[in-house]
Amino acid sequence: MPYFFYRAIDRNTGAKQRGVISAETIKEAFEVLRNINLIPENIYQIPGFLAFIFNIKPHMKIPEMIEFLKGVGYALESGLPLIEILIALQREVFSKRAKKAIQEIAIKISQGYSISQVFKEMKFFPPHVIAF
Repeated sequence: MPYFFYRAIDRNTGAKQRGVISAETIKEAFEVLRNINLIPENIYQIPGFLAFIFNIKPHMKIPEMIEFLKGVGYALESGLPLIEILIALQREVFSKRAKKAIQEIAIKISQGYSISQVFKEMKFFPPHVIAF
């Protein structure tokens, strides 16, 4: 799957962000960014020979993972949509690593993956967390 470098503005905070996203087309990349409350400014496709660099998945430390799972659990019980929960949690965490991991989860969810599929793909959640 192709990778795209993007620059965008967070719709809620106005903060500028940049990063890399995987998508089939540039149009899909724009749509995914919009779905996670980012306003795309620029998107550039990254040459295929550099793709191996972007196969490194973001990760969280154990305490970050616990707080993330608790936050998602409480918010889901209240009836909020998952994508909104992820966007809110991303704004609340302090670690850049955790922000990037949550953003990756939100992107995959907005592409139609189930949360268990995303957790399996990211490979930093233990199997018993995925099965639960």
